[in-house]
Amino acid sequence: MKFELNRPTDYSDEAIINEIKRVSLIVEKPLTISKFNNNSKYGVDTIRKRFGSWLQALNKAGLDESYLHLENQKISTEEIIEELKKVSKKLNSKSFSRKDFITNSDMSQFVFKRENSFNKLMKQAGLDIPLKSRKYTDDDRFENLLNVWTHYGRQPNYAEMKNEPSIVGPKAYVIRWGSWTKALIAFIEKVNSDISVEITSEIKSAENENVEKLEHKKNSKEDRREIPLGLRFTIIKRDGYKCVICGRSPNTTFGIEFHIDHIIPFSKGGKTREGNLRTLCNECNIGKSNQFD
Repeated sequence: MKFELNRPTDYSDEAIINEIKRVSLIVEKPLTISKFNNNSKYGVDTIRKRFGSWLQALNKAGLDESYLHLENQKISTEEIIEELKKVSKKLNSKSFSRKDFITNSDMSQFVFKRENSFNKLMKQAGLDIPLKSRKYTDDDRFENLLNVWTHYGRQPNYAEMKNEPSIVGPKAYVIRWGSWTKALIAFIEKVNSDISVEITSEIKSAENENVEKLEHKKNSKEDRREIPLGLRFTIIKRDGYKCVICGRSPNTTFGIEFHIDHIIPFSKGGKTREGNLRTLCNECNIGKSNQFD
């Protein structure tokens, strides 16, 4: 049996670069920090100290953009402040929300994990912190909770509502409903109310209506292009929080968003009902237009 040290003995630039190249050949792209740590004896902290950053080390190894990942980038405070100033000029305002920054900046997805971080950097950039007294509507809260629930593929907890992709903090839910648990109950009640189209219940409440009028009332909901929140949640949950074509989800793939797609296009007579809807990621949905698969 041959014994070896479980750590490298050569810490030269050449040895480290060769190790990055070696690992890049045995793991699936992109080459993330976690993948490197699992397959190399060199620590990423050592590499960062040697080359300035993980991204610079990858560039030094000659790896092209297909190996890189936005989450690998460690952006300096100065770069973030400059980006905040650019967004300020773009919006022509010294005060804007983190949501506005997300909409108008390419950095947004991996810079601010907490609202406090955003406010602190706004101050450093000489900008005004947005008022915290914004009044969210129930629909705002429900849409945000749906987005976060979809991101994790499960019911989120209170602390997770402070982080991306949430743009409504947990306190806004507690203020509205009294507790986080009661907010979740309100969300489920909203979902159930959106999908409860039961003919029998409508018959009980309208015994004197004829069948033709009742059927028209039911079908009118299916004839709307807009998909209510509860039905969107039902479809995403039914499809396992994954795109039915490529299998990716926001929780596993950076930049993925879900779209609810009419299998038979709405423009060609497709109904807005569960059997004609499916979950697609934004990339698989691009180019589909109103064509049948």
